[in-house]
Amino acid sequence: GKTEKCDRKIDLAVVLDVSASINFSLAKKFAKTLLRRFRISRDNVRVALVAHSESVKIYSTFEDDQEEEGLQRKVNNVFFEGSSTQTSRCLTILNSHLFAQESGSRIKESGKKVAVVVTDGFSFIGPGMVKLRADELKNRGIEVFAIGITKRMGDDELINLSSKPVQKHFLRLTDKDSIERISDNIVQEICK
Repeated sequence: GKTEKCDRKIDLAVVLDVSASINFSLAKKFAKTLLRRFRISRDNVRVALVAHSESVKIYSTFEDDQEEEGLQRKVNNVFFEGSSTQTSRCLTILNSHLFAQESGSRIKESGKKVAVVVTDGFSFIGPGMVKLRADELKNRGIEVFAIGITKRMGDDELINLSSKPVQKHFLRLTDKDSIERISDNIVQEICK
């Protein structure tokens, strides 16, 4: 039922776009709802929290304290930057720095590695670069969900970002009513 938390062994990176074009409060609300669906601990779901616009700021790594309340607080503390979106740079950091042993990722162990990237798909450097960087992650077995927080264009980038099958990994967050449904979809996909 709704209250059961996913307690699989998963390294889950939640990545929030904090650029000017994004619906910021919706992105945060989604992140907080999603976190409630997991049993967060060192043994179960480890969560990392990253925000990006022009720069990339790591609010929490897989090595940091793994308890839900603290992570919810960190989501609250993510601040709005309002500059350009640099998705490809963010993906590089996820790949080289975050999904790595020194950041507490269980990269050598079994268990899933997942990145949930909330973005509006308007990257400063077009979709080609994003595809390249996203493929580097996916080739290491990291499952990528693209949460499009836009009703407009920008789809190419989000499709390039998503793992296959795209219809399960590219989800649209249009309003607060879609938050629960999208959280359900992600949990069903990675906890099965």
